[in-house]
Amino acid sequence: MNSQTIERVIFFGRMNDSYSEKCLHHLRTIGFDVKPVWSKERGEKLPNEVMSYSCEYIICFRSYFIVPESILNSAKKACINFHPGPPEYPGSGGINFSLYNGDSKFGVTAHLMDEKVDNGSILDIHYFPIEKSDNISSLLRKTHNELYNLFIEFTANLKNEGLTYLENK
Repeated sequence: MNSQTIERVIFFGRMNDSYSEKCLHHLRTIGFDVKPVWSKERGEKLPNEVMSYSCEYIICFRSYFIVPESILNSAKKACINFHPGPPEYPGSGGINFSLYNGDSKFGVTAHLMDEKVDNGSILDIHYFPIEKSDNISSLLRKTHNELYNLFIEFTANLKNEGLTYLENK
């Protein structure tokens, strides 16, 4: 890939979330041209201007927005979601279910996005142990840290290798 090419990213993140802010900073630092779209709460309506953005990638990290298919289709290369749970727990509440079920590990997932929420092809999973002392708060902290680590690693490789990286995943 030509290192002079500046690819555009629509970044869906969570308002007032330090991890989302660090992810945005990382994307800009590694050379993406980023348009952030911040969410505040579930059910919030997408800003109208999102419909007119042109981009190579759509990347979601902890966003409340459910991105409609019409916007997903506007990305020229790929739409990637960073999900705070392993594939065994799509959607919300995975941490609660994992603790309730007595799981020994939990994880975070990067996946392609399609018209169904948390449904696209899996690109990467990072698992980590659940300790006997973990509760919802401690497991949530571990999950957010690991999701951020996955984001940094994945997007750096995406920037360096482009679509080849996704194809190899």
